[in-house]
Amino acid sequence: MKHNPFYYIFSIKSPVNHTAVASLGDHHDEEHHAEVIDEHIVSDNSSSVIDCGEEESKEPLLDGPFAWDENVQGLVLAAYFYGYIVTQVPGGWVAEKFSAKHVFGFGTLAHAILALLSPLAAKGSYIWLVVVRVLMGLAGGVTLPGMHVLIASWAPPQERSKIASTVYA
Repeated sequence: MKHNPFYYIFSIKSPVNHTAVASLGDHHDEEHHAEVIDEHIVSDNSSSVIDCGEEESKEPLLDGPFAWDENVQGLVLAAYFYGYIVTQVPGGWVAEKFSAKHVFGFGTLAHAILALLSPLAAKGSYIWLVVVRVLMGLAGGVTLPGMHVLIASWAPPQERSKIASTVYA
């Protein structure tokens, strides 16, 4: 269970190996990342534990399999929004010109499939995960404009605000 990427992505454990990141220093090549991870993987079923330094946190921060420094973590997190921002306006235009339910459905389906592929991409390389997250953003970016078009076309004018509030809450 320890080396299964789905375990780290779908659990409360941190996918980042903070012990390995601390020992990386200024090294950023992937081969060195793999060597450092191998040095810090515990051979039994226990995990390395790092204290978060926060008094409010009752759970210690558990190390994961990925030795990603803060720059890589920021890139992985931001990659979704790089794709998301690109499809906002085109997504609304396509939803108005064609079928909003198909645009919304395709965006949701593609986003879900890519979300399921993200642990495998992360296991391969953080670059693959960035690519998958940009594609997730492209797919997710059409859903919000698609919902606007669906609400505008299907909801009665006097109930649009109630329906939109319910949908977006």
